Amino acid sequence: MRSIAIGDELTDEWQKRGIKEKIEYSILTAEISKATFDMTPSEYKKYK
Repeated sequence: MRSIAIGDELTDEWQKRGIKEKIEYSILTAEISKATFDMTPSEYKKYK
């Protein structure tokens, strides 16, 4: 539950800063994943 709330807060903040396109959200999410887990979501999918 908490992770959903955090995700919503992050999305809201990105919207405030002008992110509008779906691809922009994908890029930002991939960068966060890469910094946190050393894998992008697509890399993790292949690994899994």
